[in-house]
Formats: sequence, C-alpha cells, structure tokens
Amino acid sequence: MEKIQPVLNTLYIGVNTDKKEIYLRQMNNNGLIDFTTYTQQSGGQQKSEFSKILDRLDTLENNLKGKSDVQHTNGTTSDGDAVKGNAQESSVNATV
Repeated sequence: MEKIQPVLNTLYIGVNTDKKEIYLRQMNNNGLIDFTTYTQQSGGQQKSEFSKILDRLDTLENNLKGKSDVQHTNGTTSDGDAVKGNAQESSVNATV
C-alpha cells in the first residue's frame, strides 16, 4: 500500500489475510493521504458509547445511594444546626 500514490476521490483497499487486517488509503480534499488499518479482534463484543455512559451512570447512582444510606444510619439530616443543637428561638420581646 505504501507504493500506491492515491488519486483524489479514489479509495484503495488492501487485504492482509495473514495478519487479518484491511488497509484503506485515499487522498482527502486537503491533498493529504489518509491511511487507515482495520484489524479483526477475537473475543467479546465491544460496548458502544451509549452503553459505556449508562454503565457510568449506574455506578454513580450506586455510589450516591451508598452515601445516602450512610447518612440515614448516622441520624444526620439536611439541617445541620438542628443536629448540633444550635437551633435558635426567635425573641418574643424584640423591639423594632
């Protein structure tokens, strides 16, 4: 594939059966030569970007649930002053 000088708007395909690879070579509109290699992979299917995002969201959700469970078991509430005993009563005899 290196010996081929690409012509604009022509796609060249090379196949290497020993390495199980496919090569693509073409000249782009900027006059540069693009060369792409595709290899065959064995094993499981790769996850899509959408699937990866959903997995990360699930992980974050589980982490947040774990933190909220810890807060409830410690007896904390969203009002930190009430837990600390710093609740202040309004003055009845206040003058304006």
